[in-house]
Amino acid sequence: YSAKKGLIPREEFFRKFNFDPAKKLILYVSTGGDCCDETDYLFLLKKYMETGALKETQVLIRPHLKYAGDRERFHSFEKHPNFAVDATDIQNESLRDNWDISERHTMNLCNSLVHAAVCINIGSTIMLDAAACGTPSININFDIQKNISPHRSTKRLFLSDYIQAAVRTGGTRVVESENEFLSALMEILSCG
Repeated sequence: YSAKKGLIPREEFFRKFNFDPAKKLILYVSTGGDCCDETDYLFLLKKYMETGALKETQVLIRPHLKYAGDRERFHSFEKHPNFAVDATDIQNESLRDNWDISERHTMNLCNSLVHAAVCINIGSTIMLDAAACGTPSININFDIQKNISPHRSTKRLFLSDYIQAAVRTGGTRVVESENEFLSALMEILSCG
């Protein structure tokens, strides 16, 4: 990331997703699989955009490569203005975790992070990648659905020692409610 090798101009990167380079980019990175219902948080972003709480923004959804079918979970958002699903990375089925180890994949991820105003995730080490690219990150640690099963709660994703260690560095913001989420987004997006 620090070499910035393979970075493309903002206009060129945004053109891949039919985005307006004058608007701020929110990068939403999937936790993957069925860890939790991530669409709840994307609908929350959509609501913030429609009500004007978040102005001049667009959301790029980055599915998790490890999980087959993760991209399909987000297809319904492609019909909404200012939303796109990044379908440029390809699962490598010859690897146990399906990861795309190509330079093209790494450069696409780097461009996504560098051109984003903020990276949103749920208990993911992508916060470290974002920090390496100088992009602020927000970790969601609250449930939207009431009485959710503990096995589907976002909060359980913050119990691992490696995520706790990453959060303790202070390099990411952890939000515990919808109000904190909106406040953090507004603050980050109002900078620069």
